Amino acid sequence: MDKRHYVYLLRCAGGSLYTGMTDIARRLRQHVHRLPGCAKYTRSHPVTALALLLTTDTATTARRLEAHIKRLTRAQKDALIADPACLSALCPALADADIRPVAGAALADYL
Repeated sequence: MDKRHYVYLLRCAGGSLYTGMTDIARRLRQHVHRLPGCAKYTRSHPVTALALLLTTDTATTARRLEAHIKRLTRAQKDALIADPACLSALCPALADADIRPVAGAALADYL
């Protein structure tokens, strides 16, 4: 069975970014519709768009990727959103991991 793990960056009201990893469809519904279990941050900063969606084969890699992205500066996150190929330069510890962007992913695809 091919179980994918996802790391995502959401654009929120006010232009901020939120980073997370999980079962993508369920979690995005929680964030967007402010359902029980949504992040406190997205409850007070409504989600406006899916900025970037990355996928990997293992939960361990997804957790490590999420942690690395959360430590990036805003400029580095913007660079990653603009060009996901720069991931290996921004997160060298994960350069050998199988991490792929999900091309054309949009918020509406998962709601």
